[in-house]
Amino acid sequence: MHLSLLQLELARTDEAEPEVSQHLEVCEECREEFNRLKRMGELSAALGQPVLDVPEQVHESIHQLGQSAAQRTADRRRFRRWHKVGAVAAILALCGLGIWVSQRNSPAQNVADIDGDGRVDIVDAFVLAKSLQSKSPLKPQWDLNSDGRIDQSDVDIIAQRAVMVKGGET
Repeated sequence: MHLSLLQLELARTDEAEPEVSQHLEVCEECREEFNRLKRMGELSAALGQPVLDVPEQVHESIHQLGQSAAQRTADRRRFRRWHKVGAVAAILALCGLGIWVSQRNSPAQNVADIDGDGRVDIVDAFVLAKSLQSKSPLKPQWDLNSDGRIDQSDVDIIAQRAVMVKGGET
């Protein structure tokens, strides 16, 4: 097996692995190619320019390859960034969904529970009746019959709920 041009060039610039130097000692064909490459390098250095005149098309192709490689790298970075943003968005969406489901499944506060003790009882009717009598501030959600007013009929609704037997009539 013979050395590649890259390995020979690395040997010429003293950057090759030790195995390359050992191969050059035993392989006549690679040694001749190495010496040719070495002479070309010396001639190029003496002239101050490359021995081979590389066509403009080759320079342009190399430039385009470099640009496309840079673009692919930028695309990968952009994809990774949006991938992370998408993951964060998904996590936030799942958290929001979890909160929504937990609130939906938790017992909602009953608007007829005027005193906020977690149950609708006759005390709630009494508190609303006293609030109406004393002209205390009233909450809009206490309009239980949705007639646009909070009055005795709303107190009656709470009283009726308070004495209602579950699953049956009053």
